[in-house]
Amino acid sequence: MKSWNLILLALLTATLLSACSSDKKEPSSSTRVLKYSTLGTPSPNPISDQNAVDVKSNQRMIILTANLRIEVANCNTALTKIQNLASQNNGYVVQSTTTLEPGGTAAGNALLRIPSHAFDTTLSEIKSLAETVESQTIEGNDVTAEFYDISARLENKQKVEARFREILKSAKSVKDILDVEQALGNVREDIERLTGRKKYLADQVQYSTISVNLHEPYKSIIAQEPSFISKIENGIQKGVVGFEDVLSFLVTILIAGGPVILAAGAVAFYGLKIVRRRRNKRTTT
Repeated sequence: MKSWNLILLALLTATLLSACSSDKKEPSSSTRVLKYSTLGTPSPNPISDQNAVDVKSNQRMIILTANLRIEVANCNTALTKIQNLASQNNGYVVQSTTTLEPGGTAAGNALLRIPSHAFDTTLSEIKSLAETVESQTIEGNDVTAEFYDISARLENKQKVEARFREILKSAKSVKDILDVEQALGNVREDIERLTGRKKYLADQVQYSTISVNLHEPYKSIIAQEPSFISKIENGIQKGVVGFEDVLSFLVTILIAGGPVILAAGAVAFYGLKIVRRRRNKRTTT
């Protein structure tokens, strides 16, 4: 009996390894996608088969993300309306902040999760609140292949888990029981990891993300005409600065050109002295 269990364990281990290294498979029509509640934040509780819906093998799974920058008349009023829009479209606000930029301009941002079927509608309604739409970016990430691959791998892991549980029931020796439990624990760890990734992808596909950056109109700075006294003060300051620049230039010339000037003066002095001596000799002769 013991040898039979070891042989069966070896066969199942080989099956597990072949399943892990198998190529990506196309999903069947019975592949399931997690279905979250359409009201508010998705439920963190485990999803049962009763809350799952079948997905056709040709259905695409796209994660939609939008980034919007707008100018609004009033920042706080616009943020309140954006939060109401999220609730009206069965979405929710992940984050909302307001700041006061230099110059006294109010600004803010909001991060929304909106059901994918209401993505375009919500985006249009947010833009209708803007005085000016400064920028808009929409990205779509196709995760169809990854989702279906995870579904196939998860199904294989669950089959291997069921086989290990059957072996565990018939295991007799302590060593066989420990070996099977260790292999079963490894399979369970893979199943939990794949299940978590599958739930994450399903949530990202079902709930799109909209990031809104908004600000009030920037305040313009009006230049004031300087007074007569200010003009005089500015003139004196400019004159002092100009005198300092000229004086600094002259000092720089004297310091830098001092040795050259001394050398030139010495040459000229001795040159004149030699010329005078020659003239005196000629006169005496």
